[in-house]
Amino acid sequence: MPGSRRRAGSATADYGAEVTAPSGPVPNPQRHPIYVCQRHPIDVCQRHPIDVCQRHPIYVCQRHNATALHFDLRLEIDGVLVSWAVPKGPSPDPGQKRLAVRTDDHDLAHATYEGAYERTGGKVGSVVVWDLGTFDRRPPRPGEPVDAGAALAAGHLVVDLHGQKLTGPFALTRTGPAGPKEQWILVKMRAAA
Repeated sequence: MPGSRRRAGSATADYGAEVTAPSGPVPNPQRHPIYVCQRHPIDVCQRHPIDVCQRHPIYVCQRHNATALHFDLRLEIDGVLVSWAVPKGPSPDPGQKRLAVRTDDHDLAHATYEGAYERTGGKVGSVVVWDLGTFDRRPPRPGEPVDAGAALAAGHLVVDLHGQKLTGPFALTRTGPAGPKEQWILVKMRAAA
C-alpha cells in the first residue's frame, strides 16, 4: 500500500513498543531449540513450545517486521493455518475495523515460528509471537452447524478467540471477489447483552 512502508528501527504499532531490526548472533542451538523455516530455507528461527488443548483449533497472532510492520493473524482450519496480514494489527475495540489481506496458508508448525531472518537483498526481518491460544467457531445462526471451510469460502467467518491478549468474538468478512490477495475486514464483535 502506498505510504504504508516503514523503516526498520523506527516502526511502531498499536500494541507494541518500538520495533527495531534484530541484531546480534543467531540463537545458540545448545540453549534454544531451533529449526530451519520451510518458507525461507536459509532462515534460522526459534521455536517455543505450544501447550494447546487438542479439542480446540490453534489461533496465533505474530508481529512481523518485514518490508512494512504488520501482524499475521492465523487460524487453524482444515489442518493448516489460514493466514491474513493485518497492517495495523487487530483491535480489541468493536468500533475499529481493520484491513486483513489473505496470505499463503502455513503448516501448523508455523504457529510457534519466531526469530530473525534474512530477506531478499540481505535485509533483516523478524517475527515475534504476539498472542497465542485457541478459538471456537461461531455458527452464523444459533443451531446451525459450524463449517469453517465453508464460512471461509462464503467470505464470512466468526470466531471466539481465547488468547492472552485477544479474547472474545471476532468477525472476518471478505470485501471483494475471491482470489489472490483477498481483502477482508477484521472487527471485534460487541458482546451479546
